[in-house]
Amino acid sequence: SPQIKNYTLSIYEENNMTNANEYLVYISSGRFMLALLIKFFGNSPYFNSFSAGIFMFIATILLLIIFEKYQKSTKLSLIISGGLFISMPYVIGETLNFSMQGIYISFAYCSLLFSILMLISFIDAREKNGRLSFFVFFIVSSVTAFGIYQSFVVVFVFVISCIFFIRVRQIRSADSLK
Repeated sequence: SPQIKNYTLSIYEENNMTNANEYLVYISSGRFMLALLIKFFGNSPYFNSFSAGIFMFIATILLLIIFEKYQKSTKLSLIISGGLFISMPYVIGETLNFSMQGIYISFAYCSLLFSILMLISFIDAREKNGRLSFFVFFIVSSVTAFGIYQSFVVVFVFVISCIFFIRVRQIRSADSLK
């Protein structure tokens, strides 16, 4: 992909960067966490695709942890699932196409998958003290993901629906064995 070797600006990014109130533009579009992260870390194109790739690799590992927790998959199926996720045109296009925001969007993927993992841990936790920390991490990481890119609400609902479907199937399977 040319995005890895060279950076370009899309119209959306260019308009925001040339606007004197760049952060207000992001905040007004509901991307308050993106505005906050850009304020602290800047909007540099250098090493952006490389860093985004690292975050996408971390997101893939988090997704595979979630799969393994509920689906007891073989190593081959985990490798294939991870490869499909990280090479999906939408995922790569969304992460690397926004050259100035790729690192933040890939960070949002990590944050979203971490929030799902924390929600699962919250539901599965038996002791009250552990549940509270899982819930706090869930709230913080999901607000971070949704505050960077609101479209992650749809991804969240989809993944939670898949997990719910798998759990219902497992419960029915266990009941039929009794």
